[in-house]
Amino acid sequence: HLTANSDIMVFNGKLFTDVNIEQVFRFHRERNAAVTMVLRANPAKAAFREILCEEGLVIGFGEGREPKGENPLLFTGIHVLSPEVIEKIPPGNSDTIRDIYPPFIDAKRVHAFIDDSKFWWEFSTLQRYVDLHLEARAEGLTDRNTISPDARIAPGAELENCIIWANSEIPDNCELN
Repeated sequence: HLTANSDIMVFNGKLFTDVNIEQVFRFHRERNAAVTMVLRANPAKAAFREILCEEGLVIGFGEGREPKGENPLLFTGIHVLSPEVIEKIPPGNSDTIRDIYPPFIDAKRVHAFIDDSKFWWEFSTLQRYVDLHLEARAEGLTDRNTISPDARIAPGAELENCIIWANSEIPDNCELN
């Protein structure tokens, strides 16, 4: 039940994860945080802006999308905001991390929840989308094919390890793998 005094979780829509959101909310409330950012290790130094932390608090952000730290952390796209933060978000467009969080970071009110769940995939690019499906298949999380409900597949078509997009049409006697 959401009230004016409720914390809210913001969860980017381009994610696939098994993060325990109950645990994140509990962490947020136990610390009386203004913001809790869910972070995870980025040992491959993938092209995500590095999040700088000290003693469990977010203290800033790296420059650009090339992590420089020895053990960089990345923002997962999941955060919990308290009502005091929500009140600071102006109507229209804003970037919470750039425009809203700095005073809360300065006040040591932005906490870092380090996520160690098994799955976290962010698929904002076509390559990441394809990689997500391939890895999910390798983990046994999906069938051998991923087919949009809007795709039209002829009965005689044979598909193996395919990702078929919306509005695609696969003709009879076609073999794809």
